[in-house]
Amino acid sequence: MSDDNASIKMVETENKGRALVSCRPLRAGEIVLKDSPILLYSAVPHGGAAVANYCSNCFRTILPHSQTTVSCPNCTSASLFCTPECQSIALSTSHTPFVCQALTRLHAADSPLLHHRHDRHLQARFLVAAYNLATVSPSNFQTLLSLQGEPFVDDASIFLHSLISSVCPLSNLGQLGFSVELTAALLAKDKLNAFGLMEPFNQDKERSVRAYGIYPRASFFNHDCLPNACSRDNCGGTLAPLPPGDARPSTIMECNVCGNLSKCEE
Repeated sequence: MSDDNASIKMVETENKGRALVSCRPLRAGEIVLKDSPILLYSAVPHGGAAVANYCSNCFRTILPHSQTTVSCPNCTSASLFCTPECQSIALSTSHTPFVCQALTRLHAADSPLLHHRHDRHLQARFLVAAYNLATVSPSNFQTLLSLQGEPFVDDASIFLHSLISSVCPLSNLGQLGFSVELTAALLAKDKLNAFGLMEPFNQDKERSVRAYGIYPRASFFNHDCLPNACSRDNCGGTLAPLPPGDARPSTIMECNVCGNLSKCEE
């Protein structure tokens, strides 16, 4: 794998597996990669005030009193879209009737998820998005499965597998080889490869993540607590000049380990 302007390439690194490295000197501010997500899912707590602030397709901010905002015609999960165009795209890709039904059941008053902590809700949303991806884009689903992350079946994956079995139409899942092992594999891919899309900067409040996305090419940037690259929407650029062979560029997000802004691979 290499990018369009031959500035980075994929290599095998000792004890770390595959990674993207620079293959020529890079100037500060140079765009080294443009990538689009194969999967996005909301990070906003269900029922929170921020739910209505973001489009459920592109996750851009929906301005107050916007005249173009439309809602999902099929579900009751408070899903809004910034324009009819975004709604149309989502209804055939990321917000299909399969997703509508699953999200509605996840948020129901008798949902087994109701009293679990927020990160378990996020994992459930990811799995709904991932299994939906398998039906609308099998090739992208295989790309997701090809990313780094080894499955580990534990109590969390067993609970989430049972949960997804109860909220998703089983007729859609049986043909995928639906199993607790596949669910565990997907959770491992999410843990190692998801990027956080931060809320717009506001000096009066702490920033949080509004959505998570899987960017298949950018996922191969190594983590560094002093990153030398940053992201802007779906392109990444360098913060400082890089020599050939440098493997540290990393799209920026909040690192839960060190507190710096970088892609975290715990």
